[in-house]
Amino acid sequence: MSANCIGNKSIRQLANSLKCNSTLSSLDLGFNRITDKGGILLLESLSSTTTTTTTTTTTSSTTSKVCPIEKLILSGNQLTYQFGEVLSLFLCLETTKLKYLDISHCSIKKCSAQLIQSILTNQTLTNVNINHTNLKKSSLKHLIYNIENHRSIIELKVLNQHYIIPQSIIKYLNNIESINII
Repeated sequence: MSANCIGNKSIRQLANSLKCNSTLSSLDLGFNRITDKGGILLLESLSSTTTTTTTTTTTSSTTSKVCPIEKLILSGNQLTYQFGEVLSLFLCLETTKLKYLDISHCSIKKCSAQLIQSILTNQTLTNVNINHTNLKKSSLKHLIYNIENHRSIIELKVLNQHYIIPQSIIKYLNNIESINII
């Protein structure tokens, strides 16, 4: 559904249908003129998705509700810090099983620190694209100097920001072998 200019109006209908989603695992809504209002509505919908998984062992049975979306692409939308704040909370939910997140070309500068901390806290993300998000330099440094300790991220797209990345950071990144940083 990428680049269809669906905007916030259609997002409401999509968000309502996602509440009972149990099979869709990838959602590409990039370049659709979605604003903070639509993005937040989408995340709230994904947070309340009620796909149930049951695990049974010889002594007990455990049921947990999880969001089936593993790949979320929201690049190129009109998303700002308000969406970024809600995304930060979404990434910290135990029910979030997101592996791939692309919010490139969104202006999330004001919530940089909160979002970066959520990315570092989340244990399911493997691929993160935050190119051209206008992150604060201090938040970017915090992410880069702590990403090596993250257990699951294997690819991070972060180098294209609205300022020149210091050579010391690029040199540091080149020495991290376990993560592909672009």
